[in-house]
Amino acid sequence: MSLRQPRKLAHPQKGSANYKKQANRVARIHQRIQRQRKGFHYKTAHKLVRQYDLIAVEDLNIKGLARTHSGKSILDAAWGSFIMVLSAVAVIRGVHVVKVNPNNTSKECCGVWSQSQERLVS
Repeated sequence: MSLRQPRKLAHPQKGSANYKKQANRVARIHQRIQRQRKGFHYKTAHKLVRQYDLIAVEDLNIKGLARTHSGKSILDAAWGSFIMVLSAVAVIRGVHVVKVNPNNTSKECCGVWSQSQERLVS
């Protein structure tokens, strides 16, 4: 997104014709980004659903994570809408999507290693 366009919105007087034109430009930029994100979500969801019969996602508290230091990037990635799109595509294709409790999910590896040690080395 061009950072110049939203800043230009601060200059004209609110309600003027130039303000409305600039607001439309900014709205079109945001709409384009939104459509790109939505398209990426659908493409990724279809790819995952074609490859797997069961998809497990962590049941994350996205609102809570958005309040952390990486909140803007979490909201920009739109995790919640991706999970909704993934679930919708999976229902159509007959694939199961399971939400997993995020507690202790990083203690197990993908099968290359066994259960990790209870006490992590500092």
